[in-house]
Amino acid sequence: MAKIVQYTSLKNLSTEALAELYRSKGIDYPKFFKMDALCKAGFLLAEDIVNKTDNEFLKHKDNTSVIVFTSNGTLRTDIGFERTIADPENRFPSPSYFVYTLPNIVAGEIAIRHGFMGETAVYITEHFLPTQIEGIVDDTIAVSDYVLAAWIDTIGDTTSALMFLISRTGNEDTPLFNAETLQSIYNQVF
Repeated sequence: MAKIVQYTSLKNLSTEALAELYRSKGIDYPKFFKMDALCKAGFLLAEDIVNKTDNEFLKHKDNTSVIVFTSNGTLRTDIGFERTIADPENRFPSPSYFVYTLPNIVAGEIAIRHGFMGETAVYITEHFLPTQIEGIVDDTIAVSDYVLAAWIDTIGDTTSALMFLISRTGNEDTPLFNAETLQSIYNQVF
């Protein structure tokens, strides 16, 4: 049965707070400032997990998957993009908005940054659904060495997120990856 190696979270951060967090970590990845809030949150959580994890995990980049769950997807970015095309007299589609109107970009950004070559997917659900997350991640971990699984949601100008590093194996102190554990951690964080 899969195990949670570690997890990290962000709670109710504005876009400015995400940028401040990025700067405080001393990361050098200028593309960060072009990302939407969904991608920024996923990027920061993945950085945190990668930097806190032992080298054993990093030896398995070629078989590490990234799975993201969200209820609002890229709605905030979609609204911004829509504003750039709403006026028929002054219609100028913004490429910087358009690229982030696809929710799966967050999984791709994380995979590209860290060289993860497993599956990538984004699922949009009505709300945090630990049983559904467990099922999808269990299917993915069956063919992956590790899975980064995240719940990321942007509402208005705030973003909250939770990311887990899941392994097929772990020691006896490592919590099991299941719906009950996910819900318990979610309740503690949010």
